[in-house]
Amino acid sequence: MLERQEWNSPYINRTYWIFDHLQELKVTSNEALLLLVISYLNDHQIPIGVETLMKYCHLDDMEVDDLIASLSDKGYLIVDTFNNQVRFRLDGLIEIPTNERAFLKQPVIQEFEQEFKKTLSGSQMDKILQLTSIFGERMVLRALDEASAYEKRSIEYVENILISWKNRNLTIEDIEKGRR
Repeated sequence: MLERQEWNSPYINRTYWIFDHLQELKVTSNEALLLLVISYLNDHQIPIGVETLMKYCHLDDMEVDDLIASLSDKGYLIVDTFNNQVRFRLDGLIEIPTNERAFLKQPVIQEFEQEFKKTLSGSQMDKILQLTSIFGERMVLRALDEASAYEKRSIEYVENILISWKNRNLTIEDIEKGRR
């Protein structure tokens, strides 16, 4: 996943990122459309208002209002003001809800700590949480095993393995059967 400074970097195409992560975001088709339109408008510095969103999404004002409320409730969309202008920010897409921390099973952290032979920092634990939420615990643990086999004990290396497997459409079953 992206860090906040990467999300706001000019080299990140947020529209592509959203499109690539739609399944993980668990949004309706209209919510996805609105996220993509807002991202596009922000990237092109086009002022955003309900009328603009209605025009690009081909929805009426009530539908747009409902979508804005729904995405705000999910924490993906932040509507605020800056310099007396309304802003539609999508920074919430990269945030991890604080209640997700409770679902991270301790054995995953313990596996990383045992393998790395050190206590992990909070940011390293957060990164592992992000990876497990995207790829699943079993897949993350298999990637840790693979990284260890190559004596590359870093979370970044584990993440690169996971991304490589995803790009090759490998499932956990493929990995556990030795298909690479």
